[in-house]
Amino acid sequence: MLYQNDPKWKDAPLNNSKETIGGVGCLLTSLCNINNMVNNKDCTPVDLDRDLMLFNGYTADNLIIWSVVEHILNLDIVHHYTGEIEYTIKDYFIVNYINHGYGHFTNLISKHGSCYTVFDVWNNKIRNKTDIRRVVKVCKRA
Repeated sequence: MLYQNDPKWKDAPLNNSKETIGGVGCLLTSLCNINNMVNNKDCTPVDLDRDLMLFNGYTADNLIIWSVVEHILNLDIVHHYTGEIEYTIKDYFIVNYINHGYGHFTNLISKHGSCYTVFDVWNNKIRNKTDIRRVVKVCKRA
């Protein structure tokens, strides 16, 4: 799995701004990880950042525009998912929780009761979290 502070891209600018992938690229990196599993394609955060810029996939505040990601990666995304988290062969989840006072996106690996096991794209580690604020469901198009 990819992580945002990989030396290959951690200092790369996000959307040609002063912000970097290593600093604020958690959602970008989480999306790449899911794309690489679902579509069996190698996509790095630099690749997805370039494509998002090409297709006007960022807001003025460097937030990702979900519909553009769906188009680029050919995936269906429910960015405010409220349903049950059930793993199927075509469903993957990104979860958002508070990390040092800021929201942080990670890849969900499993859920047991109210505990979520996540791959933290910040530091390339597996973590257990209970303070989930938001769930994003990403699935392959039929």
